[in-house]
Amino acid sequence: VHIWGRNDTPVTQALGISWLVRDPDGGVVEEYSDWSYGHGPGDDHQFIGGRFDIDKAGTYTLKADLLMGSPDNPVVVDSYEGALCVTTEVPPPEYVEIQHTIYPWSYVYEGDAEICTFEFKVTPEQIPGTEWLGQRIVDSFASELEKEGSRLLELKVSRDTTPIFWTNYRVEVTATASPLAWNLIIIGVLAVLFVVAIIFAIKAVESLVYHRKTLDEETKKTFARETLTAMILDLAPETPAETLEGMEDQELRDLLNQLLAEIAPPISPWAIIALAGGVGVLGVGAAVALSAARPGK
Repeated sequence: VHIWGRNDTPVTQALGISWLVRDPDGGVVEEYSDWSYGHGPGDDHQFIGGRFDIDKAGTYTLKADLLMGSPDNPVVVDSYEGALCVTTEVPPPEYVEIQHTIYPWSYVYEGDAEICTFEFKVTPEQIPGTEWLGQRIVDSFASELEKEGSRLLELKVSRDTTPIFWTNYRVEVTATASPLAWNLIIIGVLAVLFVVAIIFAIKAVESLVYHRKTLDEETKKTFARETLTAMILDLAPETPAETLEGMEDQELRDLLNQLLAEIAPPISPWAIIALAGGVGVLGVGAAVALSAARPGK
Protein backbone atom coordinates (compact mmCIF):
# COMPACT_ATOMS: atom_id res chain seq x y z
CA VAL A 1 0.00 0.00 0.00
CA HIS A 2 1.31 3.47 -0.95
CA ILE A 3 -0.38 6.63 0.36
CA TRP A 4 0.64 10.24 -0.30
CA GLY A 5 0.04 13.05 2.20
CA ARG A 6 0.43 16.80 1.58
CA ASN A 7 0.73 19.73 3.96
CA ASP A 8 -1.93 22.21 2.86
CA THR A 9 -1.45 24.48 5.87
CA PRO A 10 0.66 27.72 5.88
CA VAL A 11 3.08 26.35 8.51
CA THR A 12 5.59 23.49 8.73
CA GLN A 13 3.97 20.25 9.88
CA ALA A 14 4.75 16.66 10.77
CA LEU A 15 2.82 14.19 8.62
CA GLY A 16 1.68 10.84 9.96
CA ILE A 17 -0.23 7.83 8.66
CA SER A 18 -2.05 4.88 10.14
CA TRP A 19 -3.79 2.10 8.23
CA LEU A 20 -5.27 -1.34 8.63
CA VAL A 21 -5.76 -3.87 5.81
CA ARG A 22 -8.17 -6.79 6.24
CA ASP A 23 -8.71 -9.85 4.04
CA PRO A 24 -12.18 -10.98 2.84
CA ASP A 25 -12.63 -12.96 6.07
CA GLY A 26 -11.91 -9.89 8.23
CA GLY A 27 -8.47 -11.00 9.28
CA VAL A 28 -5.76 -8.34 9.61
CA VAL A 29 -3.08 -8.77 6.93
CA GLU A 30 -1.23 -5.49 7.53
CA GLU A 31 -1.20 -2.85 10.29
CA TYR A 32 1.04 0.12 9.55
CA SER A 33 1.87 3.55 11.01
CA ASP A 34 4.66 6.08 10.47
CA TRP A 35 5.58 9.76 10.87
CA SER A 36 7.65 12.14 8.73
CA TYR A 37 8.81 15.54 9.98
CA GLY A 38 9.65 19.00 8.71
CA HIS A 39 7.24 19.41 5.81
CA GLY A 40 6.69 23.02 4.82
CA PRO A 41 3.55 24.42 3.14
CA GLY A 42 2.77 22.44 -0.04
CA ASP A 43 5.27 19.67 0.71
CA ASP A 44 4.14 16.09 0.27
CA HIS A 45 5.37 12.70 1.47
CA GLN A 46 4.82 9.11 0.35
CA PHE A 47 4.16 6.43 2.96
CA ILE A 48 5.05 2.91 1.77
CA GLY A 49 3.87 -0.12 3.69
CA GLY A 50 5.19 -3.66 3.71
CA ARG A 51 4.16 -6.70 1.70
CA PHE A 52 1.37 -9.17 2.33
CA ASP A 53 -0.20 -12.07 0.49
CA ILE A 54 -3.39 -11.61 -1.48
CA ASP A 55 -4.44 -15.25 -1.56
CA LYS A 56 -8.19 -15.20 -0.92
CA ALA A 57 -11.09 -14.47 -3.23
CA GLY A 58 -13.22 -11.48 -2.26
CA THR A 59 -12.79 -7.88 -1.13
CA TYR A 60 -9.75 -6.66 0.78
CA THR A 61 -10.53 -3.52 2.78
CA LEU A 62 -8.45 -0.53 3.88
CA LYS A 63 -9.01 1.85 6.80
CA ALA A 64 -6.49 4.72 6.64
CA ASP A 65 -6.04 7.99 8.58
CA LEU A 66 -3.74 10.84 7.47
CA LEU A 67 -2.42 12.66 10.53
CA MET A 68 -0.76 15.93 11.50
CA GLY A 69 0.59 17.15 14.81
CA SER A 70 2.71 14.61 16.65
CA PRO A 71 2.62 10.94 17.68
CA ASP A 72 1.59 12.08 21.18
CA ASN A 73 -1.13 14.42 19.93
CA PRO A 74 -2.25 13.30 16.44
CA VAL A 75 -4.99 15.07 14.52
CA VAL A 76 -6.84 13.24 11.75
CA VAL A 77 -6.92 15.53 8.70
CA ASP A 78 -8.19 13.00 6.15
CA SER A 79 -9.34 9.41 6.16
CA TYR A 80 -10.55 6.56 3.95
CA GLU A 81 -12.44 3.38 4.74
CA GLY A 82 -13.55 1.01 2.02
CA ALA A 83 -12.43 -1.49 -0.58
CA LEU A 84 -8.72 -1.82 -1.33
CA CYS A 85 -9.11 -4.44 -4.08
CA VAL A 86 -11.39 -7.26 -5.21
CA THR A 87 -9.88 -10.61 -6.13
CA THR A 88 -11.37 -13.62 -7.90
CA GLU A 89 -10.27 -17.22 -8.19
CA VAL A 90 -8.71 -18.06 -11.55
CA PRO A 91 -9.62 -21.57 -12.72
CA PRO A 92 -6.66 -23.82 -13.57
CA PRO A 93 -5.74 -24.11 -17.26
CA GLU A 94 -7.82 -26.56 -19.27
CA TYR A 95 -5.12 -28.52 -21.05
CA VAL A 96 -6.06 -30.76 -23.96
CA GLU A 97 -3.51 -33.25 -25.31
CA ILE A 98 -2.83 -32.43 -28.95
CA GLN A 99 0.16 -34.65 -29.58
CA HIS A 100 1.65 -37.85 -28.19
CA THR A 101 4.69 -39.03 -30.08
CA ILE A 102 6.21 -42.45 -29.34
CA TYR A 103 9.68 -42.80 -30.78
CA PRO A 104 10.90 -46.17 -32.12
CA TRP A 105 13.74 -46.13 -29.57
CA SER A 106 11.10 -46.61 -26.83
CA TYR A 107 10.61 -50.14 -28.17
CA VAL A 108 14.25 -51.16 -27.66
CA TYR A 109 15.62 -49.02 -24.79
CA GLU A 110 15.83 -50.23 -21.20
CA GLY A 111 17.55 -48.20 -18.50
CA ASP A 112 17.67 -44.89 -16.62
CA ALA A 113 15.39 -42.16 -17.91
CA GLU A 114 13.76 -38.92 -16.81
CA ILE A 115 10.36 -37.34 -17.37
CA CYS A 116 10.40 -33.53 -17.41
CA THR A 117 7.15 -31.55 -17.40
CA PHE A 118 7.31 -27.85 -18.21
CA GLU A 119 4.94 -25.08 -19.29
CA PHE A 120 5.30 -21.96 -21.41
CA LYS A 121 3.15 -19.38 -23.21
CA VAL A 122 2.99 -18.14 -26.80
CA THR A 123 0.58 -16.07 -28.86
CA PRO A 124 -2.83 -17.67 -29.54
CA GLU A 125 -3.11 -20.50 -32.03
CA GLN A 126 -5.64 -18.43 -33.95
CA ILE A 127 -2.81 -16.16 -35.13
CA PRO A 128 -1.49 -17.40 -38.51
CA GLY A 129 1.91 -19.05 -38.40
CA THR A 130 1.83 -20.52 -34.88
CA GLU A 131 0.30 -23.93 -35.66
CA TRP A 132 3.78 -25.19 -36.63
CA LEU A 133 4.83 -25.01 -32.97
CA GLY A 134 3.60 -28.47 -31.95
CA GLN A 135 5.38 -30.11 -34.89
CA ARG A 136 8.68 -28.31 -34.54
CA ILE A 137 8.99 -28.69 -30.79
CA VAL A 138 9.38 -32.47 -31.09
CA ASP A 139 12.06 -32.23 -33.74
CA SER A 140 13.90 -29.62 -31.69
CA PHE A 141 13.86 -31.81 -28.57
CA ALA A 142 15.34 -34.74 -30.47
CA SER A 143 18.22 -32.52 -31.60
CA GLU A 144 18.86 -30.83 -28.23
CA LEU A 145 18.77 -34.12 -26.32
CA GLU A 146 21.38 -35.58 -28.67
CA LYS A 147 23.74 -32.79 -27.58
CA GLU A 148 23.39 -34.08 -24.00
CA GLY A 149 24.02 -37.69 -25.05
CA SER A 150 20.36 -38.53 -24.55
CA ARG A 151 17.56 -39.78 -26.80
CA LEU A 152 13.91 -38.88 -26.93
CA LEU A 153 11.58 -41.74 -25.98
CA GLU A 154 8.18 -40.08 -25.73
CA LEU A 155 6.80 -36.57 -25.95
CA LYS A 156 3.35 -35.26 -25.05
CA VAL A 157 2.16 -31.75 -25.92
CA SER A 158 -0.99 -30.29 -24.36
CA ARG A 159 -2.53 -26.92 -25.10
CA ASP A 160 -4.84 -24.51 -23.28
CA THR A 161 -6.35 -21.78 -25.47
CA THR A 162 -8.82 -20.39 -22.92
CA PRO A 163 -6.75 -17.20 -22.25
CA ILE A 164 -7.58 -14.43 -24.71
CA PHE A 165 -4.12 -13.05 -25.38
CA TRP A 166 -1.88 -16.12 -25.24
CA THR A 167 -1.81 -19.91 -25.42
CA ASN A 168 -0.53 -22.11 -22.59
CA TYR A 169 1.50 -25.18 -23.51
CA ARG A 170 2.40 -28.10 -21.27
CA VAL A 171 5.11 -30.45 -22.52
CA GLU A 172 6.03 -33.81 -21.00
CA VAL A 173 9.33 -35.21 -22.26
CA THR A 174 10.64 -38.69 -21.55
CA ALA A 175 14.32 -39.15 -22.42
CA THR A 176 17.14 -41.59 -21.79
CA ALA A 177 19.91 -40.98 -19.22
CA SER A 178 19.79 -39.27 -15.83
CA PRO A 179 20.37 -36.61 -14.62
CA LEU A 180 19.76 -34.21 -17.52
CA ALA A 181 20.34 -30.43 -17.72
CA TRP A 182 16.69 -29.65 -18.50
CA ASN A 183 17.05 -25.86 -18.20
CA LEU A 184 19.68 -25.79 -20.94
CA ILE A 185 17.78 -28.27 -23.09
CA ILE A 186 14.53 -26.30 -22.90
CA ILE A 187 16.30 -22.99 -23.57
CA GLY A 188 17.88 -24.58 -26.64
CA VAL A 189 14.51 -25.85 -27.87
CA LEU A 190 12.77 -22.50 -27.43
CA ALA A 191 15.68 -20.76 -29.16
CA VAL A 192 15.23 -23.00 -32.19
CA LEU A 193 11.52 -22.15 -32.13
CA PHE A 194 12.34 -18.41 -32.04
CA VAL A 195 10.53 -17.93 -28.73
CA VAL A 196 13.58 -17.09 -26.62
CA ALA A 197 11.67 -14.29 -24.88
CA ILE A 198 9.03 -16.71 -23.60
CA ILE A 199 9.19 -17.57 -19.91
CA PHE A 200 8.96 -21.28 -19.13
CA ALA A 201 8.49 -23.06 -15.82
CA ILE A 202 9.64 -26.59 -15.05
CA LYS A 203 6.85 -28.21 -13.02
CA ALA A 204 8.38 -31.62 -12.27
CA VAL A 205 11.33 -33.89 -13.06
CA GLU A 206 10.92 -37.59 -12.33
CA SER A 207 13.68 -40.20 -12.51
CA LEU A 208 12.72 -43.74 -13.41
CA VAL A 209 13.92 -47.00 -14.89
CA TYR A 210 12.41 -47.15 -18.35
CA HIS A 211 11.19 -50.48 -19.69
CA ARG A 212 10.83 -50.85 -23.42
CA LYS A 213 7.33 -50.87 -24.80
CA THR A 214 5.82 -53.96 -26.34
CA LEU A 215 5.89 -53.68 -30.10
CA ASP A 216 2.90 -55.58 -31.46
CA GLU A 217 2.21 -56.50 -35.05
CA GLU A 218 -0.46 -53.83 -35.48
CA THR A 219 2.00 -51.13 -34.45
CA LYS A 220 4.71 -52.48 -36.73
CA LYS A 221 2.26 -52.43 -39.62
CA THR A 222 1.95 -48.67 -39.19
CA PHE A 223 5.72 -48.22 -39.67
CA ALA A 224 6.88 -47.09 -43.08
CA ARG A 225 9.60 -49.16 -44.80
CA GLU A 226 12.10 -46.39 -44.00
CA THR A 227 11.34 -46.73 -40.27
CA LEU A 228 11.56 -50.54 -40.30
CA THR A 229 14.82 -50.45 -42.25
CA ALA A 230 16.38 -47.84 -39.95
CA MET A 231 15.42 -49.81 -36.81
CA ILE A 232 16.88 -53.01 -38.26
CA LEU A 233 20.12 -51.28 -39.26
CA ASP A 234 20.34 -49.73 -35.83
CA LEU A 235 20.00 -53.13 -34.16
CA ALA A 236 22.13 -54.97 -36.72
CA PRO A 237 24.33 -52.50 -38.64
CA GLU A 238 26.18 -55.29 -40.39
CA THR A 239 23.04 -56.15 -42.39
CA PRO A 240 23.60 -55.28 -46.09
CA ALA A 241 21.28 -52.45 -47.16
CA GLU A 242 20.71 -54.22 -50.50
CA THR A 243 19.34 -57.24 -48.64
CA LEU A 244 16.77 -55.10 -46.86
CA GLU A 245 15.81 -53.33 -50.06
CA GLY A 246 14.87 -56.68 -51.61
CA MET A 247 12.70 -57.78 -48.67
CA GLU A 248 8.94 -57.49 -48.47
CA ASP A 249 7.38 -55.42 -45.68
CA GLN A 250 6.36 -58.52 -43.72
CA GLU A 251 9.88 -59.92 -44.04
CA LEU A 252 11.22 -56.69 -42.58
CA ARG A 253 8.79 -56.94 -39.68
CA ASP A 254 9.77 -60.57 -39.07
CA LEU A 255 13.47 -59.64 -39.02
CA LEU A 256 12.74 -56.78 -36.62
CA ASN A 257 10.90 -59.24 -34.35
CA GLN A 258 13.97 -61.45 -34.28
CA LEU A 259 16.29 -58.56 -33.43
CA LEU A 260 13.99 -57.16 -30.76
CA ALA A 261 14.09 -60.51 -28.99
CA GLU A 262 17.78 -59.92 -28.38
CA ILE A 263 19.37 -57.51 -25.93
CA ALA A 264 18.85 -53.84 -26.81
CA PRO A 265 22.02 -52.22 -28.23
CA PRO A 266 23.70 -48.98 -27.21
CA ILE A 267 22.02 -45.73 -28.18
CA SER A 268 22.50 -44.49 -31.74
CA PRO A 269 21.59 -41.12 -33.25
CA TRP A 270 18.13 -40.90 -34.77
CA ALA A 271 16.70 -37.90 -36.55
CA ILE A 272 12.97 -38.34 -36.77
CA ILE A 273 10.08 -36.25 -37.98
CA ALA A 274 7.17 -36.80 -35.61
CA LEU A 275 3.52 -36.94 -36.45
CA ALA A 276 1.56 -34.09 -34.88
CA GLY A 277 -1.99 -34.25 -33.63
CA GLY A 278 -3.48 -36.99 -31.47
CA VAL A 279 -1.47 -40.10 -30.62
CA GLY A 280 1.08 -40.92 -33.31
CA VAL A 281 3.69 -43.61 -33.85
CA LEU A 282 6.46 -42.47 -36.13
CA GLY A 283 6.60 -43.91 -39.58
CA VAL A 284 2.91 -43.69 -40.55
CA GLY A 285 3.04 -42.11 -43.96
CA ALA A 286 5.59 -39.60 -42.69
CA ALA A 287 8.89 -38.62 -44.19
CA VAL A 288 11.51 -40.04 -41.86
CA ALA A 289 15.22 -39.53 -41.87
CA LEU A 290 16.83 -42.18 -39.69
CA SER A 291 20.57 -42.51 -39.34
CA ALA A 292 21.95 -46.01 -39.11
CA ALA A 293 25.28 -44.78 -37.76
CA ARG A 294 26.20 -45.68 -34.21
CA PRO A 295 28.92 -44.27 -31.93
CA GLY A 296 32.17 -46.13 -31.81
CA LYS A 297 32.81 -48.21 -28.76
